[in-house]
Amino acid sequence: MLVDDAQRRSRGRAAVDNLVQRATLRNVLFVGAIVRLVLVPLWFGQDFIVWRVVSQELLHGRDFYSNKPAALPGGPYAYLPLFAYLEVPFRIIANLTHTSFTFWGKIPILLGDALVAWAIVKWCTKMGVTQAKTTVAVAMWWLNPLVLFNGALYGRFDSLVLGVLMSSLLIGPPRAGARWYQARSTFLFAASVALKTFPAFLLPWFWRNAKQRNRLFAGIIALCAVWSLPFSLNDPSAFIHSTVLYDTGKVPTNLSWQVTLVHIMSPDTTRAIGTFILIGFVITLFMLTKLDLLEYCAAAFCAFVVFGKIVNEQYLVWAIPFLVLLVAAGRGKYHGWMLAAFTVVGTFVNPLFHPIGRQGKLSTLWVNIGLAVGTAAYLSWQWTTHQQRKEVSVHLDDSFLDERDRELLYAPAPADIVP
Repeated sequence: MLVDDAQRRSRGRAAVDNLVQRATLRNVLFVGAIVRLVLVPLWFGQDFIVWRVVSQELLHGRDFYSNKPAALPGGPYAYLPLFAYLEVPFRIIANLTHTSFTFWGKIPILLGDALVAWAIVKWCTKMGVTQAKTTVAVAMWWLNPLVLFNGALYGRFDSLVLGVLMSSLLIGPPRAGARWYQARSTFLFAASVALKTFPAFLLPWFWRNAKQRNRLFAGIIALCAVWSLPFSLNDPSAFIHSTVLYDTGKVPTNLSWQVTLVHIMSPDTTRAIGTFILIGFVITLFMLTKLDLLEYCAAAFCAFVVFGKIVNEQYLVWAIPFLVLLVAAGRGKYHGWMLAAFTVVGTFVNPLFHPIGRQGKLSTLWVNIGLAVGTAAYLSWQWTTHQQRKEVSVHLDDSFLDERDRELLYAPAPADIVP
């Protein structure tokens, strides 16, 4: 009887602790939701003007690739058209209700923030992270000032891309024997690439590790092509120029360390150098493919900060969810340092408020160089840590470790994501 009473009290305390932890997670989500509702109507940046214009053009059946709208800021529309499709229903609602598109157009962006938070919870559960650490992980994303600025205030949709991407990674690549219409992960991965192309940086990892890689790659290419058909068929040259060639003609800008070259070399020279540096980026991605999936995701998106000639503060958001997960899983303090560095730099050097100077100017070049050097050091630490794990596994007796056990030893994230 005494044992039963003790067990009941223990279960009761565990239930209370679980209730408190869940209440804390709800509090975090509630506070973040309120902050977003306050920020949404306050301001929007140049990128949000793009969504406002192209959604209106699409609603009227116009090709905004072949005929650039006069109200479109900057160059041509440089993305695949999927996000423009998603914005059309909200444009229709704004037009019918005669209300501001600022609120309606940001709804997919807010849903993206929430989807990433949900994916973080699912990933933490998959990795066996405690409820308390899961709450902290969600808070590091949901209340992150750079995330709040980038989405709710500025109006960029990177979080939506990340949410779709992380949902795809949770499912895993296509499995042997599954029918083509059951490949949910392929559909979601293709959708993330069609929204914004940076998830394609992860394809080298799947090329090396996924057993059904041919189905995955074929599905992604086919779906992106189908979603783009209305514009790629109408004017192929304009479509290719806008989505592929336009960015290649730019000189280094904003947070890229290559901005220093602009001040000492001609624009043509800096463009050529930037192209060769991108070759180094591709080589680096393939070198990193031996990392665990989550570590690779963080490393790949961080690597672009080192090799990219155009680095905006929004690009720093790409790595944040994966850094958060690695911090929650206790993979090392350097993930936390990178998370802090990206958050601070992106928060204080952006188009709205910039207490230490504007992006790409001489006064902030030290930030660009410091960011690149710190990120390169982080990538070097990732690679060195992997090599050390591998060396430990080699010295262990083969009779006690099979191939899967050895892989888990130096790639300790959920390796079962690849069947």
